[in-house]
Amino acid sequence: MKLRTLGRCWVICKWAQTADGYLALPAGEGRWVSCRESRDDVHDLRGLCDGVLVGVETVLADDPLLTCRAAEGDTHARQPARVVLDSRLRTPPDSRLVQTADLSPVIVATTHAAMDRMPQRAAELSARGASVLAVGEDGGRVSIPALLDELGSRQWTYLLVEGGPTVLDSFVGAGLADELMVYVSPRRLADDGLAAEEANSLPRYDVATVAQVSGLAPDRRESFGVDTLLHYRISP
Repeated sequence: MKLRTLGRCWVICKWAQTADGYLALPAGEGRWVSCRESRDDVHDLRGLCDGVLVGVETVLADDPLLTCRAAEGDTHARQPARVVLDSRLRTPPDSRLVQTADLSPVIVATTHAAMDRMPQRAAELSARGASVLAVGEDGGRVSIPALLDELGSRQWTYLLVEGGPTVLDSFVGAGLADELMVYVSPRRLADDGLAAEEANSLPRYDVATVAQVSGLAPDRRESFGVDTLLHYRISP
């Protein structure tokens, strides 16, 4: 077990993408890239993890709950803690995450510098039930290794990372991910005649590129509705 040997939790990076690597659809087409069956599987996965992590940009754009829907009807499933990478303390105190801090813990991971600059925002988040955690920084951002060390000290075993390209690459690109789970929709936005300007505005993180750069090959493929789950095991 990684926690026992290295003092850190096992990191699973999960995302959903179109066949050509886009993480979101054009405006007006709804929020879901993946199908219902894939989303149900993600809820099962959340119930197996100690925490789910996203970046503050996801919180600002989507106002997610990040809860485990499976836990509502399954006594064996659990609600994971919710972790937000927020180096400038921009998490809104009235966000759905903070408003549901009594359902499962909400940890706003930030830097010591942000705590010094914005003590009132930190106090407001704390007063609403969130836990504001200051760790070391790397280039002005929350240090991922420092955060993983902290979560390991709390005896976390599994961390599920969900987020945009920046957050995903802060784990995958830095060699801090142990496992990848990528839900690939058959849709290709390039086939829709997407204008270059609109395409450039959409977040993109293509597992095909990641696998090519890293020399990875999927060790498992599964079908969920119309989607294909590609599973990559990075750590032994």
